[in-house]
Amino acid sequence: MCKSRAYGWCNGENRNTNGFFHGTDNPVGTERLVLPWLRSVGVDRLDTLVVTHRDWDHSGGARSVLESLPVALLLDSLPPASPEARDLQPLAQERRACAEGQGWEWDGVRFSMLHPPAGRVDAPQGRSNHQSCVLLVQAAGQRLLLTADIEAADEAWLLARHRTELASQVLLVPHHGSRSSSTAPFVAAVGAREVLYPVGYRNRFGHPRPEVVERYAASGARAWRTDRDGAIGLVLGAATASGKPELWAERQRRPRYWYDRYAWKESGQGGPDEEENGNDGKAPAPTTTAPQGR
Repeated sequence: MCKSRAYGWCNGENRNTNGFFHGTDNPVGTERLVLPWLRSVGVDRLDTLVVTHRDWDHSGGARSVLESLPVALLLDSLPPASPEARDLQPLAQERRACAEGQGWEWDGVRFSMLHPPAGRVDAPQGRSNHQSCVLLVQAAGQRLLLTADIEAADEAWLLARHRTELASQVLLVPHHGSRSSSTAPFVAAVGAREVLYPVGYRNRFGHPRPEVVERYAASGARAWRTDRDGAIGLVLGAATASGKPELWAERQRRPRYWYDRYAWKESGQGGPDEEENGNDGKAPAPTTTAPQGR
């Protein structure tokens, strides 16, 4: 968190030289995209880095970040005896396990850790997804919920423990839009108006699943997805002119000449045109058959 805006996969930009960063991908993507982008906006250190869980698509680039920038605090849910824990944790100045009840505030921006339950990281249960760090960010009455790869059982736990805290205008869709997550009660409790799908183009899992996309569309949420929209920008807080979270798609802001320009709003304001671009969360169907049960 750069004292006024949060940094992450789908976040905005700021010229301050300290930051908060949530999640990392593979080392190549981090070295070619994430680190150059952070440097381009003047970030030369991180106050906090959150590695949400052990899965490679969430932790694989963390070493590159930790070796390239001073990190004051590493929050993670890595099992204590795991190779990832041994590899990453010594590189930060301080390390703590993610746990429900953690929270901090920077310049009026509140961060609250809602999951995993205290002690679970030291005694992991089942798949690493069930240890995912879930973070709620609040700024000037606007709320962003970052859910990592939680599944249906974790959503039920959150509903039982934090139902009234889940309501957020912006949601990072759990588990990339997998059918394992985004249960109807969870979707209703969050009530997001903007939902973000972090997915790779024609990924082999078929994420996001069509039934999940339809569930959010039926709730009235606007869909953003990285395979279609590219990098997604987000601003929370008093800096927004509308008084609401403001989002934009990088491919709309800086379209390449080989992109089909008709799909974007001529005004250059806001996200992709909902009518022309079909901003309902849909994208070309994968060329491979998606594994069952994802």
